[in-house]
Amino acid sequence: MRVPYLLLVGVVMATGCSKVPSGQIPICFPKRPAGEPLSIMQEKALAHSKNRAADRCLRKDTQCGYSVVNLSSGQIGVGVNFARPDVASGRCSEAIGDWYIDVYDKDANFLRINPGL
Repeated sequence: MRVPYLLLVGVVMATGCSKVPSGQIPICFPKRPAGEPLSIMQEKALAHSKNRAADRCLRKDTQCGYSVVNLSSGQIGVGVNFARPDVASGRCSEAIGDWYIDVYDKDANFLRINPGL
C-alpha cells in the first residue's frame, strides 16, 4: 500500500512544479532589486527610449526590458530587449537580434541606434 501512495505523491509534485499555470502570461523581464539610482540624464534617456518603443511594447504579444549604462565614451546607452510570452508553454521567447541600444550624449540628447545582431 505504501508504494502506490509514494507514487501518487511523486506524480502530484512533478505536475505541480513543472511550469506556470496554464492561462497565465509569464513575466519575461521580472523586476530586479533596486540598485544604484539613475542620474537625471539617465532617467531622461530611459524615458525617451521607452517612448520610442511604446508602440511595440504596448502590444499584448510583446514584453520589453530596459537597461541603462554609461558608455566608456561618456555617452549613455539604453538597451531595449523584446520578448514574446507564450501562455501555452509558460515561457518567453526572444528572437536573435530582437534588441537594440539607443545611444545618447551626456546631456541625454538622442544620437543613434545600435541595432541587435
